[in-house]
Amino acid sequence: MRYSRIVSVVLAALLATASAFAQNTGLFKGPFVFPVGSTPLTIAAADFNGDGRLDLLPTVALTT
Repeated sequence: MRYSRIVSVVLAALLATASAFAQNTGLFKGPFVFPVGSTPLTIAAADFNGDGRLDLLPTVALTT
């Protein structure tokens, strides 16, 4: 598998969002912001569905 993009991902715990910035020219473009639920902790990057493209999987903290 080969990735031709540079990706930067930012987790915003207070906003419960993740922002992804990607561009195949080496520069970053505007963010793609998506909700991730309450208290995001980490984000995993891999080809989870086998389509040859990088997927992002956020994880959230468990609360009681």
